[in-house]
Amino acid sequence: LNRSSDLSSIGPTTRRLREELTSYAPAGSRVLVVASDLETAIAAQKAGAEVLQTPREGKSSAINRGVAVSEGSIVVVTDANCQIQPPNWPELLIQDLEHSHLVSASKHESGSPETAYWKYEQFLNKHEHSRATETLALVGEFLAFRSEDFSSIPAEGADDTSIAISFHSRGKRTVIDSRISASEPTPTFRDNIERRIRITSQLADTLAHNFGYLLKTPLGRKFLLHKGYRTTIGTIGFWLMIGALVFSGNFKMAVIVPTILAVCVAIYATRPKLIPNWVHAASTAISLQFVPLMSVPRVLRNMFIGRETGWEKVAR
Repeated sequence: LNRSSDLSSIGPTTRRLREELTSYAPAGSRVLVVASDLETAIAAQKAGAEVLQTPREGKSSAINRGVAVSEGSIVVVTDANCQIQPPNWPELLIQDLEHSHLVSASKHESGSPETAYWKYEQFLNKHEHSRATETLALVGEFLAFRSEDFSSIPAEGADDTSIAISFHSRGKRTVIDSRISASEPTPTFRDNIERRIRITSQLADTLAHNFGYLLKTPLGRKFLLHKGYRTTIGTIGFWLMIGALVFSGNFKMAVIVPTILAVCVAIYATRPKLIPNWVHAASTAISLQFVPLMSVPRVLRNMFIGRETGWEKVAR
């Protein structure tokens, strides 16, 4: 889904995908853009894509609608601002689907202040999430499956996790192919924080609704430790430590600790080039601890008022 301020993504992405797919399957591929506004639909059509116009209901609904009208035996879901590498990824994907049912890629952001984070994720993908190892920690920027294996997912919640759980609960293999990568431009600080808050609140919704199932399966428990720990126990431990230092009665600590937090957020937000990489990595790790905290009001709103099924798409 795009909005008019993000139209620069649709054209180049559509043309690139058409070229890559045509080189592999000249007569048997199509690019379908699920668009929630007229400007996006027009831009996609000009680039040679087929268009399905829908209301702005969120990515999960867009995926459900797109797969429902797809005529292909294999469906690949990606975002308008993503670039898939290497160019022969369709060939690699076909190999994956010979032994798996749901395939994802590794992800990174170009020029991101979170470089260390994405390198860590790529390390996990390479050494733990091989094509022979099942995982639920997939990324929504690249999801591929045979259309006959897909089942509609809830409109609320995290789309990538919902699809992974849907496949796994039906005994279908879900893997990451580290040979395929999906990269996207780095969003602005404000958009990135908003995106992370939205993703965290959606993930919390999905985990809450599937907690019992995840707890019963080895792969589910591993996923809970990986994703759940990061946004719950890990964050709670961090803020308990910060609180203990600030309210320890030591005046210096009460001043130094908040100052360090403020400096880290400033470095993360402004991304100064003269700062060493290790300082950027440390600032990013500390700054991201604010996201689960800032997500709590949205999680509570989703629980007691109504879930977020649509949002203002960030400009990338």
